[in-house]
Amino acid sequence: MRKHLITGLVAAVLAVAAFLAFSPLGLGGVKAGASPEKTSDDKPKTMNFIGKWHQIEGNPNALMTAEITYGAIQINMRLDGSDNVYWLGTFDTDMTDIQHFTMISVGDQDAMANKIFASQDPTKTFTYSGGVLSFDFTMLGSTTTVRLSK
Repeated sequence: MRKHLITGLVAAVLAVAAFLAFSPLGLGGVKAGASPEKTSDDKPKTMNFIGKWHQIEGNPNALMTAEITYGAIQINMRLDGSDNVYWLGTFDTDMTDIQHFTMISVGDQDAMANKIFASQDPTKTFTYSGGVLSFDFTMLGSTTTVRLSK
């Protein structure tokens, strides 16, 4: 009887080990090739910047909107019901610190060359803090900070 009990126990342990060895979790309880899952306090917090952003606190007759796609940003200036390109450039959408960051976007000078309201700057600095994406906007020698939210 004891021999059958030990044989059954060994068989059960081997069956569980075989299941874990061939399951996506692997033997250590972690997906094969992955590191152990971090606790919620350890995980980097990510923000999905992709999508449409709209100006807050602006002149309703001249509002800025932005659309962020993977790796790029386009900012349009809405004047009298017409959208005009202001900025076409790079945008790092792989940010992990959602509390605050500053990044430099490199403008697509060729694409903006024939746009009448497009910035002539080669780069633009964007700041993100507390759900607001901001940048400086200069026209006719006057600079103001534009704030956008999703």
